[in-house]
Amino acid sequence: MLTYLPDSIGNLKNLQSLDLSQNRFSSIPTILTNMTSLMYLDVSSNLISEVPEALNSLTQLTILFLGNNNLSNISDTFMSLTALTSIGLSNNQFQRIPNFISLLNPSYLSLSSNNISGVIPSYIFTYTSLQNLDLSKNQLTGTIPDQFGKVTNLAFLDLSQNRLSGTIPRSIGQLSQLSSFLLYGNDLEGSIFQEIGHLTQLFQMDLSNNKLNGTIPESIGNMRSLYTLILSNNQIKGTVPSSIQKIPLNILKAQMNSLTAVEGVCSNNSVLVTIDLSNNFIESFDWDNLFYCTNLVYLQLSSNNLRNAIFPPYNLILLDLSFNQLHSIQYQFINIVSLNLGSNQLDGSLNQTASLWYRNGNIINLDLSKNKIYGTISTELQSINPYFSSLMLNDNQLSGDLNFLLLGPYYLESLNLGGNKFSGTIPDLKFYGNLKELSLDNNKLVGSLPNFLPSSLQLLDIENNNLIGTIPAPWSSLTRLNELSLNGNTICGCVPANWINNTWKSCNFRGMSYPCNCQLPEICSLQIVCDPSTSSESCGINQCDTD
Repeated sequence: MLTYLPDSIGNLKNLQSLDLSQNRFSSIPTILTNMTSLMYLDVSSNLISEVPEALNSLTQLTILFLGNNNLSNISDTFMSLTALTSIGLSNNQFQRIPNFISLLNPSYLSLSSNNISGVIPSYIFTYTSLQNLDLSKNQLTGTIPDQFGKVTNLAFLDLSQNRLSGTIPRSIGQLSQLSSFLLYGNDLEGSIFQEIGHLTQLFQMDLSNNKLNGTIPESIGNMRSLYTLILSNNQIKGTVPSSIQKIPLNILKAQMNSLTAVEGVCSNNSVLVTIDLSNNFIESFDWDNLFYCTNLVYLQLSSNNLRNAIFPPYNLILLDLSFNQLHSIQYQFINIVSLNLGSNQLDGSLNQTASLWYRNGNIINLDLSKNKIYGTISTELQSINPYFSSLMLNDNQLSGDLNFLLLGPYYLESLNLGGNKFSGTIPDLKFYGNLKELSLDNNKLVGSLPNFLPSSLQLLDIENNNLIGTIPAPWSSLTRLNELSLNGNTICGCVPANWINNTWKSCNFRGMSYPCNCQLPEICSLQIVCDPSTSSESCGINQCDTD
């Protein structure tokens, strides 16, 4: 990367375009001031902290990019560059908009990611040629002026991540050329106005993380170019209107609002790929309409008030219906990669729900936790995708032993069977070479700890069972283990000495008896006190077994 330029470059007096971006210049080389024919100059992504006043001599300059430097000020004498039409000053340390910008009529102006405070200056609304305005990621306050409606050539407007308040002015509906409208991360209030439907060229709109209320207007169906609509984390209520079917949406996100119903989001030619309406109050959802969403890949409806669901008959990567009130689900064909039905009110035997995995060859993540599912697991797991990654069946009413684990699926990375009624012993799981998280807590498991667990294990929770004995010596191979819960059992003796080198996040050995000549990881020793009467020799299974 360059840190200086040879003086000879100043002889290129007819040069019109120069790109010096992504170097290590600490200032703009003054030799450039001799190149009076320059029309394009890019010195972005350097270490520049000042702009020489001599740059005023480049009066032919129309495009100037100074973004991603260390600039905090540009002299007010820097006012001869009135030919500038594109100015990039993003990712610097400006606290105010440089004064020379008020004398221009740019088509492109970017001042994002600075520390600019105050209100949006009024001279911006005199820029009759302005097409791209980016003032995002600053500290701007006040309201969005109604005068924005006068900047009729505006195609890109980004005021996101500021401190703007008030309502979105209706005059925005006059910007017929607008293709990107980004206001997320402010303190805006009020409703989305009906005139928003006049923005027929709009491609993306993100109004998330504000305090908007009211409903989604029916006129949104007139925005025939809209591809991305993000309304997340507001206070919008009511229904997702069926008029939304008329637009070529690819992404619809309106999570964390107060929506109660979804009339229908897809038509015959739908290109919708992502729907996220989680964390609302949706009780009514048009499941039949979902069958038209043939390109849908991600459907997130968690944390709503849904009582039933009908799965669409095509491939999904993710379907999340957790934290609802589902009593029943219907499907004729299911081909989902990741399915989350946790924290609902599904009841019935495991055999009834087992078809969710053995009729679905693509599934690798399944969460049925915190429901009312009962029964045993015998051969069902052998019918699933051998590359199954995550299985969450915790907090149900499952029973029987764990011998089904002897037959796989061996590629599991996370297995949670806690909070059930499993009994018997824990089998050796040495063939689960990818297993990182294993939870068998709060069951009725008995006997000694298994000799072999996979060395890949990072989390092990077997608390509140009836396990007895010592920690097996082969557990010294668990060098990646950083979360461990053994309390609520009858375990005694020493832990592997090399565990003090593990990067522990948490452990719980409460109730464990261990000799005073043993060394526990520091985070574990805070919970229990050694027992002088306990020794490695006296800490066998028989001695630890208590009725």
